[in-house]
Amino acid sequence: MMIINSFSKVIFVRLAVSCLIWGGILLLPVLLVSCGKRQVIAEIPTIPPPDSIGGKQDDEDPDITPPQGDFVIVGNGSGSLVIDGKDGRYSCSTTIKIKSGNYASIAIRNLSGEQGCPFVIVNEGSVELSGSGRTMSLENLSYVKVLGNADPSVTYGFLFQNMNNEAIKISGKINHFTLSNARFNRVETYSVISYKPSLVYSGSDDSFLKDLRFLHLKSESSGTLIRFEASEGNQNIIGLVRGIEIADIHYSNSPMVGSVITLEKAEDVDIHNNIIEDINSANSNHNGVFYIRGNGKFYNNIVRNHQGNAIRAWIFSIGSTPKEMLIYNNIVVNSREYGAFELQAFDRDMVPGISTFANAKVFNNTCGELKPKDGTFPAQIVDLYDLHGGACEIFNNVGYSFYRVGQNNTNYFWNQLGNTTPTKHSNNLYFDNYQEAGITINDTKLLLKSGSPLKQAAEPFHLLTEDVYGNKRGNKPSIGAIE
Repeated sequence: MMIINSFSKVIFVRLAVSCLIWGGILLLPVLLVSCGKRQVIAEIPTIPPPDSIGGKQDDEDPDITPPQGDFVIVGNGSGSLVIDGKDGRYSCSTTIKIKSGNYASIAIRNLSGEQGCPFVIVNEGSVELSGSGRTMSLENLSYVKVLGNADPSVTYGFLFQNMNNEAIKISGKINHFTLSNARFNRVETYSVISYKPSLVYSGSDDSFLKDLRFLHLKSESSGTLIRFEASEGNQNIIGLVRGIEIADIHYSNSPMVGSVITLEKAEDVDIHNNIIEDINSANSNHNGVFYIRGNGKFYNNIVRNHQGNAIRAWIFSIGSTPKEMLIYNNIVVNSREYGAFELQAFDRDMVPGISTFANAKVFNNTCGELKPKDGTFPAQIVDLYDLHGGACEIFNNVGYSFYRVGQNNTNYFWNQLGNTTPTKHSNNLYFDNYQEAGITINDTKLLLKSGSPLKQAAEPFHLLTEDVYGNKRGNKPSIGAIE
């Protein structure tokens, strides 16, 4: 069924749906974490919702604001829905609105908008895929937005739940694409949102994916939320993604997920304002909550009550000019295994004539209660391996309450595991506990006391305009992620 009308004549049908509306997250002030034969007592702050740690509200980001004007309603609330640009029924000037209901499948394919006139697909009420075997497929899309915020009564207009299969499968060429305001509950599978590589990078504009945005997603008790696979071999790179933004994600309550986000060949990543909590309680393998092979920025993220590095960044650059991996303004607290961040590089990512090494900067992070089990991997701010020619700088970081392995290990800031030594390491401070650092914990966030030794003690840097919560930094910024 297709109905077309002007926006002024729209009558919205709102369905009651079980959705989480962001609010304060109430936690006990003391958490008891089992670490081998001993108990680690750690005071854990409650964490504010994503939009209060520096992220934009929906109505502040014009890219994900549902357009006004003409629309067409598709679907009947059940069965299989196909939105195919080859049908010739759709225009980038007319919003496509999916009727609320629980669908067996939704296929969106072969839509090609243009800059300034993207295809926009939105929800009417709650659009669900609930139950195993149900999936949304995205194929051959350019300048397309799938936005789940068209109905103000529903926070996450696209709901995927109670599955043991991929919720969203991406294939073909996907460029200039945005997915926002979707929720994934109990999607117990290897990959919730998946892409399997098919493009061999040649340097041409059609040999990689570009300009992808995943915003305002929520997931509980599920598998890896976003997984873009890639490979290399025979002097080729397959599956490169250039320019991917992952922001305002809240992921929680998965005891064995391993990596929440996996990008196996990604350049110019922009990962920020995400909250990852209460994961990997049953894991003991070495993993990264964010596992990124490439370069870009990782900032304003909160990772807590977890196991594994907050990010494993295996860095390299496409082309002959080295790029950077910047890790800053992150809070990493209460890990039961491994350091806060990992930096490493591999020969297989250095393809002659195609790629080279990357440099790294790790600065203004706040890391506390990193306490692995006795006798295992030590906890520092950076696990630093060989960067194969890349340089690393570590500055303006604060750590407290780390567990070290070995009596002679007095370096709290990096664990040197290869030939790369930081070319710069300055203004890093360590304290036995958060009180000595002048950090206070209330029911919403970590704060700095007025007399904290971290206050106005950092080396200025051009990216230090705001802290993790979006507070402005002055000419004399503070050490760590908090101003």
